[in-house]
Amino acid sequence: MMPAVAQTQAVPRKDAQPREGLAQRYDLWMAGAALLLVLLGVVMVASASVSIAERQFSEPLHYFWKQLFNVTLGIAVALVAVGVPSRLWRENGAWLLFLGFMLLVLVLIPGVGREVNGSLRWLRVGPMNLQPSEFMKVFVVVYLAGYLVRRGE
Repeated sequence: MMPAVAQTQAVPRKDAQPREGLAQRYDLWMAGAALLLVLLGVVMVASASVSIAERQFSEPLHYFWKQLFNVTLGIAVALVAVGVPSRLWRENGAWLLFLGFMLLVLVLIPGVGREVNGSLRWLRVGPMNLQPSEFMKVFVVVYLAGYLVRRGE
């Protein structure tokens, strides 16, 4: 027969300081791990494309700079998205889903959608190509999250 183990409640220390600022709102270890993976990806793009970029553009780091620009843009968009209150995402989920469908239809319109490697999946926006299906993945998750919150019962 095993002895009974007394269960104790965790009592906060009186001298413990509550976390404030970013550390309270976000998991900084997770953000650091994600940033480390992104930087590793940028280095991999650079090392894998040096010879190809040298041949094509006479600039060995062409793809590195392009990837670094896209990563910077992505981080900026992510910071803006994180700053948007979740209430706005929840309230506008249906509109985002509708916008996503419209972007998917826009790809199929001749002259608007861009064909790459035999498939119409891209929209040309300035110097960049965007794939509306990537936005749609996020919009579906946002809509479903809002739907589940509304129908919580």
